Amino acid sequence: MPDQPMTIREWREYMGWSQTELARRSGYDQKQLWMWERGVHTPKVTTAIDIAQAFGTTVEMIRWL
Repeated sequence: MPDQPMTIREWREYMGWSQTELARRSGYDQKQLWMWERGVHTPKVTTAIDIAQAFGTTVEMIRWL
């Protein structure tokens, strides 16, 4: 596991997942993930927790921008 925070995209690539796979695992739409990865939108706290759990990490280990 990484010892420094990474962006959603970096985490996704680290796990070897496509956006479609992350969408399936997190329960969120691929289009929404695309917007979060590019900083168009920032997820709510509860959403951030869900994404972190999909990666098997904590919210603190995800850089949002």
